[in-house]
Amino acid sequence: MEADYWPYIITASSGLLGTVIGSAATILTQVVMKSQDRRYSKRSLAFGLAAEIESYLALMERRGHAKNMEEFVQLLRSGQNLPMPDLTDHPESRREYFPILKSHFSSLGTLGADLCRKIAEFHRTVDAILLTTEAAKRGEYNHLSPFQKADLIEKELVMWREATKAGGELVNSLYRS
Repeated sequence: MEADYWPYIITASSGLLGTVIGSAATILTQVVMKSQDRRYSKRSLAFGLAAEIESYLALMERRGHAKNMEEFVQLLRSGQNLPMPDLTDHPESRREYFPILKSHFSSLGTLGADLCRKIAEFHRTVDAILLTTEAAKRGEYNHLSPFQKADLIEKELVMWREATKAGGELVNSLYRS
């Protein structure tokens, strides 16, 4: 009589084994797909941010703001008391220079701590320069002497050169991530 149960046991066991193997394969497939989705999203964000920073830096270079400000400093150093130049396009929307960053801000952490820190430092520096530029446009530095204005601009130029260098390195890091 014991031999009569073996076909049922084998059938039930093979069904159970098939279910376990199928479930494991499904779970593994889902894990791999989610991992690939996260990797794709991370790379897409990194490439988008890199392109955004790269295009911003290229635009500023084409406009020649740094060169123009260096020439302006020379005029101030010669004693000419000139009003601060207006370099802003639309100060009320200055954060729109980086729309990808703005729209994906909550996802920056997916890029890792190092890239996230570098992005924050770059944007904080550029933002500080834009704030100074906007203050100059509002006339907040008109009371300064030509030499004080020149000193202020030179400090901003140092920050701009640092931001430009850091931005270039950041772009390379983002494209490699």
